[in-house]
Amino acid sequence: MTFTLDERTAERIDRTAERLGIPKSGVVREAVHEYAARAGSLSEGERLRLLDVFDTVVGRIPRRPAEAVDREIAAVRRARHEGGRGPRRPEELAAQEALFPRESAIPFGPSEAATAADLHKRLSGARGREIDLAIAACAIGWGARLWTLNVADFEDIPGLELYRPA
Repeated sequence: MTFTLDERTAERIDRTAERLGIPKSGVVREAVHEYAARAGSLSEGERLRLLDVFDTVVGRIPRRPAEAVDREIAAVRRARHEGGRGPRRPEELAAQEALFPRESAIPFGPSEAATAADLHKRLSGARGREIDLAIAACAIGWGARLWTLNVADFEDIPGLELYRPA
């Protein structure tokens, strides 16, 4: 690589190399290393501005009793556990059992988990797609074509064959 430096910068490199007893390239290498380490850090002004924003936002959070917050968190956890739609009603569970009897369910075991983990590592944007990857891993492991109405959610998964009716 070749760089062009102004005279003042070149003189600083010369003086620093002489003072430290290291080659000029070592001074440049260390300077780049130090600069790169600081490049992702906030300046003091940025840090103070963000702290001010944080204090403002936190001050706007309404005060509520801990019990109310605990109830809300529990409700969110239940909803997430139930796929975001709430508990299944008995008639929904009966219809599910009629269409997909438990004894014919394909297991998700260690082999499928390993395949899903491998897919998660290989795919960019895999975060939040864990269930889709688990489904794909089962289909791949069983050598089955996957039929879905959400083709876009699965077409980038390597090794997965999608069933596309004519």
